[in-house]
Order: sequence, then C-alpha cells, then structure tokens
Amino acid sequence: MQKPNRSVVSCSGQRISAARTAGPRRGHRGGVTLVELLVAIGVVAALLSFSIPAIVGVRRAAGDSVSLSRLNTNSQRFFAHAAEHGVFPVAAAPLGRQDDGVRFGGDDPALYPRLTFPQGGGIAFYYFANEVNWNLYLISVGDDPWTEAWFSPSLDPPSDTPPSDDRIPVWITHAHYHFSHAFMASPAYFGQDPGMRSPNLWRAQRPEGAAHPGAKALLVETPAGVAARHSNTAPDLAPTPIAFADGHADTRILANAIPPAPNPPSLIPARPLIQTLHGVLGRDFTK
Repeated sequence: MQKPNRSVVSCSGQRISAARTAGPRRGHRGGVTLVELLVAIGVVAALLSFSIPAIVGVRRAAGDSVSLSRLNTNSQRFFAHAAEHGVFPVAAAPLGRQDDGVRFGGDDPALYPRLTFPQGGGIAFYYFANEVNWNLYLISVGDDPWTEAWFSPSLDPPSDTPPSDDRIPVWITHAHYHFSHAFMASPAYFGQDPGMRSPNLWRAQRPEGAAHPGAKALLVETPAGVAARHSNTAPDLAPTPIAFADGHADTRILANAIPPAPNPPSLIPARPLIQTLHGVLGRDFTK
C-alpha cells in the first residue's frame, strides 16, 4: 500500500509537496583516542616481546656458526701441519739445554720454548702456553700467515690487517681458540696423581694417537668469546664451539664434559677439554 503524499496547500490554493530536511550531520572525527593509543602501544610491545628474543637468538646462532667455520679453518691447518711434521703444532721446550742465564719469572729457562719470526723479533713462553700461542708457532715455522680465523667473531682482533713483512709482529696476540694440553704431553702426564707429572713427559702427540678422536677436543673457543654471545647463560651451559680430533666441529655443553685430570694444588684448577684425563687416550664427552 502506497503511503499518501504529504502535501500542504498554499494560500493561493496550490498543493505543494513538503520537503523533508535531514538533521545536522556530525563531522569526521580526526586523530585517535587515548584508549586506542594505549591499545596500539600494547600490541607493539607484545610483538616486540616476541621478536626481540628471536632476533637475539638468530644473532647468537650466527655467531656460533661463524666460530665453527673458523674452527674448521684452524683444524685444517693443524692437520696439514701434522701431515708434514708428524705431530700437531707444538713449540718444544728446550729441555736439557745448557743454562744461558736467561730467567723468566725465576723459572728454569728450559721450560720455555723460544720462537723467532720471519719478520724479525721473537718470543718465549711457558710450554703449556702453546694452548693460545700455537698461531705464533705456525708463523715462526712459516706454515701460517695472519688470518682472522685465529680470533673469535665475538671479540675484537688485535689488528684489522696483517703487518708488513719488515715489521716486528708485536701486534700479534694469543689465539682465541684454545689448544688442548692433551696433545702436548704423554698420556701418563694426565693421570689421577698430579705428583707423577714431569717435564720429561712433555712431547707433541700424533693425531692418530687419539683413542677416541670423535670425543676428544682439539680446539675450543675461549670462554670470553662464548660469554660475549651468550651473556645470559651460565658458562658451562652455553653452547661452546669445539673442533674435535677427528676433524669435525660442533657446539657442545661443557657441563656434559668429563671432569679433567687434576692439577697440582699450586696450579690453577684443571679445565675440561684442556687437561683431559689420560690425555689423548681419554675422551672429553661420553657421547
């Protein structure tokens, strides 16, 4: 049914339709309310709470990956040296040499290997400091040029570029990858009784001497490098990059390592992977 047309009659008698007029329109609201702003901030904060840990985790994993790559490079150099010389790179202590009167902190100079470099100059250090001076030994015998693979990706190297050939390499510092002492002395040196230790047992070990090469660490990243990436994790629970004596590299948790051979009370506490119980005949991990 059609609605009747509403109309009015003018004073002249003409019928005029009534026009409907719309009410006042509200103008378009600009900006956002405080509630909307707080909701948006909450959403952004929630997204960041998920994304930031993920980004940090990716960076840590990337650092571990770079460190493993550098370990592989160093491990290959170790095996190349062993293929030519029969043993891993260890600077021998001059045991039995005639005393020339030179003293290092009052110790017997026969306990200190001495190196000279092709660029000139030299260095002397305690025998087991081969742990971090293996790169200097490789330079001294001409086997290894300067390379960033010596250094942890999480720590600053001592120099951005290698020195010129006519410069004494005072810029060189310790390697950031620690060489296990097990390859520097006979297995008998790393028994349960530290009183049985003698410098006469100091000698570089052959790679094939490792009884469990897949479970025996060869090189391990310095704790400072691992801590720089995994600062919120306890050192013995952080994934630590390790190169093993069979040539592979992987990250492992040090809390799972076998306890080391004990050091004499006068020395610093022994460290897993470095002072392996029974030396190259032992293992650092059970699996």
